[in-house]
Amino acid sequence: MLVHADLHNSQNDPVWAISRDDGAIIPLDNTTFNPPPEVHVGAYLNLTGELLYDGIVRPTAYDRFVCSGFGICSWTDSWRKDPYSRDDYPSDPSTPTSPKATSPQRLLVMILNYSACGYPPGVNTSTVRSLFLGPNGDGTAGIALKYSQCSYGTFGIDALSFRAEVVAPSSCNTPANTLETCKWWNIANDADAAAKSLIGAATYNAFTHFAYVLPPGLQYLCPWPSMSLLPGQKIWLQTSSQGLNRWAAVMQMTLHNYGLWHSWKNGYEFEDYSSVMGSGEACPSAAETSRLGWATPAATINSTILPTTGTWRSFTLPASYLSGRANHLRLTPNWLTTYNSSAEGKNLYIDVRVAKGGDETLGSLYAPKLNVHEVNAELDNNYVTPTQLPVGYWPPTDGFSDRKVSFVSGVSTGTRAELTAYKLVVTWHSEYSDGYR
Repeated sequence: MLVHADLHNSQNDPVWAISRDDGAIIPLDNTTFNPPPEVHVGAYLNLTGELLYDGIVRPTAYDRFVCSGFGICSWTDSWRKDPYSRDDYPSDPSTPTSPKATSPQRLLVMILNYSACGYPPGVNTSTVRSLFLGPNGDGTAGIALKYSQCSYGTFGIDALSFRAEVVAPSSCNTPANTLETCKWWNIANDADAAAKSLIGAATYNAFTHFAYVLPPGLQYLCPWPSMSLLPGQKIWLQTSSQGLNRWAAVMQMTLHNYGLWHSWKNGYEFEDYSSVMGSGEACPSAAETSRLGWATPAATINSTILPTTGTWRSFTLPASYLSGRANHLRLTPNWLTTYNSSAEGKNLYIDVRVAKGGDETLGSLYAPKLNVHEVNAELDNNYVTPTQLPVGYWPPTDGFSDRKVSFVSGVSTGTRAELTAYKLVVTWHSEYSDGYR
């Protein structure tokens, strides 16, 4: 499967990789691999290439697995650098990754022990277990609680299957310069091999997701606080206040695995502090929770609902921390002449944010307020209402595409916001005077 490595830095490391069926990561050469629009992240590829250095591969040919709206799936010739033919198509993928995060993770956390190389681990298994599952280890606190709060109990960590192990990769620099140049793919592949040797391959394969906790001494060699695959099953965490010890960072990395990209504000990535997908210490926005399968809209508003200028409609919404059921509005402003433009068309998501529950640390710019986010309409529509009938449980084509979720406005109770770009006026009147339930 084609995945994107979110490195949170500007290094020239590979950003595209193949996640093999056995979990191994094969990084692809940045200089020669630039997937065309029809090859989306999350696509299943049968790829051949040239092995370069440090395990990096330069693709020479690939086929992709394509499903039609009539239920026909097949491997299709996609790209050839050189004349090439193939008659050995693999069997059809049977377990495609889904953008829905609607079942608990069976998580294995690998604490990397590079003591032989001068990089001992910075935490033990008890500390890691407490961080993820709380001091009682039952998932009622810690990161697991945040997952449960934000997903309304839909998503979380299976406390019974959760496991943390200290693993010692067999070598410091095999392949060459794994640590000195932070070959994140080798770090994961070597840790997987060590973990399978320690707990057994069958036990390892029973986990659905994997986290790699790096020793503190590697922070200056790996210049990112955390990273992950999008989509995928793996995240990497530094032992730091911006990595393992920050629940929002762990959650952001985890949700990258399910296809969520970063959130924006005013044209700047990460500047949305209303969501963990930006730089916030709060639950994802409605544009994000709806994609994960955690929230449903109270209404979808278009030119049928607002047929003429001056038309008003009112809706009752719960604060988003209370419930995911009918907790936001989804607007598809097809009254705009730019709406059908693939670049300019936008959809809006509106929800009520209050600093309680999983959102308790929201600042005054976002709570208590109506939050308005915009997303790319074409990518959003292709997921919510796909143009082709879904085949089995295969996700729609744009299930993992970057819709560029962006914060637009926060509307206080009793005030109005004129969203002139959308020919829309938004007002909010709270029924409560005791804290905006």
